[in-house]
Amino acid sequence: MGARDRHIERHAYRADELAALVAALGADGALCPLVVKGTSMVPTLREGRDTVYLRAVDADEPLHIGDVVFFWRGSQVVLHRIVGMAAPDILRINGDGQLWCEEVPRARVFAVVERVKRGRRVLPMRTGIMYVWGALWLRCLPIRSRLWRLPAPIKRAVRRVGSLVRGGGGA
Repeated sequence: MGARDRHIERHAYRADELAALVAALGADGALCPLVVKGTSMVPTLREGRDTVYLRAVDADEPLHIGDVVFFWRGSQVVLHRIVGMAAPDILRINGDGQLWCEEVPRARVFAVVERVKRGRRVLPMRTGIMYVWGALWLRCLPIRSRLWRLPAPIKRAVRRVGSLVRGGGGA
């Protein structure tokens, strides 16, 4: 286990501790920062690179299609996007890096992502580039499997262009 892994492990919260922390901060109107862990929200959010800022939500607060929410799945907490409504109190949820959707009772959602920190930039989720990206990526849900089957050279070229745009030197 490397030093980075030990650092992450020392600062990891159990799911119930994290939910309590978000709720406690939310009571004061503060946002709770959380470094993204896992790959289910790729390409929108990347593990270890992005930090999301969570705001606690009340059970009666309206949520919208496109919102990225933090919710309970059994004893785990999960960060995914709302892609639709299955019923008045049932949300259709999908990880941006997944093809399948799940139905989640609204009562299981306890936080919504307000901002994303990427490098030195802090981007709001409900306006600007993150909002536009989320809307476009939602529209791609029916064809994501075809996008992921693009040949490797095309995927590498796209990554290189993205790196150049971000100032990363093309590697």
